[in-house]
Amino acid sequence: MPQSLPDSEISARIEAALYAAGRPLTINDLMRAAGINSKEKIVKLLNELIKK
Repeated sequence: MPQSLPDSEISARIEAALYAAGRPLTINDLMRAAGINSKEKIVKLLNELIKK
């Protein structure tokens, strides 16, 4: 998957993965689910989701 996905799409994929898994997911799990290779971006978007 391309790194150029909009943050809103990546956040939606993270949220969907967390909901569907029904268990805690690792950063690596979330990277795979979101289709990106940046741990920093996953952490940034997770923090934004937590604030919502």
